[in-house]
Amino acid sequence: MVKRFLEQKRAITEVLSKDKKTRSLVPTWQDVDVLEPIDAALSPLLEITDALSSPPLPTQTGPPLPTRLPLNCLSAQQAVERELGNYLLAPDADSDSDPLEWWEVYQKNFHRVSKLAKQYLRI
Repeated sequence: MVKRFLEQKRAITEVLSKDKKTRSLVPTWQDVDVLEPIDAALSPLLEITDALSSPPLPTQTGPPLPTRLPLNCLSAQQAVERELGNYLLAPDADSDSDPLEWWEVYQKNFHRVSKLAKQYLRI
């Protein structure tokens, strides 16, 4: 929508400037300066938006496909990358808390990383 507004700015200006009641709505250069970076930031999402608004695909026959890949379908490297990514997104331990208690809680979620923690923290 922002892209369309920027493309049609001249026509919008002409239409709005003809009437005294809408003259205050004529876009200024400041408006355009704000909208251009917004358009640049949103343009990568255009493909996703188009895909979501496209006509629905034919219905599937047979059993439903899994929405998530089971972990055993991932390669070892992908599994490690996913676990490390999840670890980096996990809440940090408070500076007042004991890191061993944190690892006790999160050990099951990050079994590979917890092995490294055991090695370095001497658990």
